[in-house]
Amino acid sequence: MHGAGALLSNDISTLHMADPGNTILEAPPPMVLETERLRLRTLQLSDAEASLPIISRPEVMQWTYQDPITDLEQAERWLSARALGPDVFNFAIELRDRPQTSTTTPDIIGVCGSYHWPQIGYLLRPGTFDPIQRYDGQSRR
Repeated sequence: MHGAGALLSNDISTLHMADPGNTILEAPPPMVLETERLRLRTLQLSDAEASLPIISRPEVMQWTYQDPITDLEQAERWLSARALGPDVFNFAIELRDRPQTSTTTPDIIGVCGSYHWPQIGYLLRPGTFDPIQRYDGQSRR
């Protein structure tokens, strides 16, 4: 890998940057925020596979400074910049009515937060907007 590329260690809670100096970044403490219909939890490196259907879509990535992600290795690098470090505050968005077990891949419908404070943003998987829009409409009542 070149430049700002990243190498994942065996322990997915740390990242060894391929920059001179070999800086190690740690995962932020896990947090979970829940509403009636949504669960936002700290984004983790292990979410790379579940995030790929979102970040590989041109219509999702068109508003970012990055081209769509094409494979799992790129997804891991993309996620490492958003899930590790002292100043990242990013969350995986899940629907609460789809419970997760330790043996299933998380059903992530989006990512939100900040990895360059004070900029914030979100990415949502196409086809999941309706439940979120219904929730947003219900919250305004």
